[in-house]
Order: sequence, then structure tokens, then C-alpha cells
Amino acid sequence: MFNIRNIAIPIKVTENQYLKSSLKDTVHFGKLMYYTKIEGEGIGDDSEDRIFGKSKKDVTTITIKDPKNGQEWIISSKDLTQDPKIEFKLNDEIKEKIGVACFSLITFEDFELYSTSDNQKHFRLKAKALDDIKKYIQEKEKFTGNKCSLIVYNPSNFLNSIRNSGYEANKIKYYDPYNLSRFF
Repeated sequence: MFNIRNIAIPIKVTENQYLKSSLKDTVHFGKLMYYTKIEGEGIGDDSEDRIFGKSKKDVTTITIKDPKNGQEWIISSKDLTQDPKIEFKLNDEIKEKIGVACFSLITFEDFELYSTSDNQKHFRLKAKALDDIKKYIQEKEKFTGNKCSLIVYNPSNFLNSIRNSGYEANKIKYYDPYNLSRFF
């Protein structure tokens, strides 16, 4: 039996000038700098401009090199009390050069029960989900200076269609920074 909690509908906010081509399976990229800016303003992921890595201490030595003077420090696995986590923040020059095609998901958690009739349940988007979408559209319009629209995609094989186009695609797994066990 199908579990309604597994529903995830892909959405994307795009400039109206790209609307027709976006609906024809064309993916338009924006600068990572833009996404970093709007995420930093409270839309969601304030780690948008970071690269994270994790290594196992029993098979790793870490070399840290100061780019200014070339000095190196080597940390061996015997010096570590836990598995090392590495975080690298991208600078603005790099963020201007990296293109990102950002999609979001509306999930079951974004809906509320609206009514029930004839043994059918009808759902609608929660006010917070609608507000988040409106805010995202407004932010993109403010940033680009162009009118924008929301595209709702068919969730069937969404990631596969992007991968089949030659792009890398995957879901971002968010985590609670105060409970890193899920992240690790």
C-alpha cells in the first residue's frame, strides 16, 4: 500500500523569461553567491557555501597547510579522539563562478487536512509552506529584478530525468547541528 508520507513534489522558482524553456526540461543555473545570500537571510540552509567532509580516524592522517606561508601540520589517527570532521567555506570569488540549479520539495509535512468526504481526505498546503514559497519568489524577484514564477514538477522519476540529462543530482540531507549523529 502507498504511504502518503512518502509524497514529495519538486518545485522551482524561475524567472519568467526562462519559464517556457524550463518547462521543456531545460535546467537554468544561477550563481552560488545568490543562493548563499538568500539562505543566509533565513530561508533555510545557512551552510549553502560550505563543503563538509568526514574521515575515519583509523585510516587517516590529516595534513593542514597554511596557504600564506606553506607551513604544514600533520595530525595522525592516534592524535584524534573522534572521527575528524572537515568544513571548508568557499570564498566570494569562487561562489561567483559556481552555477547551481536549485529545486525544493514540498513534502507531506507541508500539508494539512482540509476536509473529508466520501471516505476521501483532502489536503491543502499549510500557511507556513505558502508563506515560504511566496518569500522565495519575492527574494528571487528582488535579486534578479525580473518577475518570477513557481514551477511544480511531476515527482515521478524527477531525479532520474536530471541525471539522464548528464547532470549530477541528489537530495540534500539536512541535519540538526546540535545532534550530529544523523549527519555522521
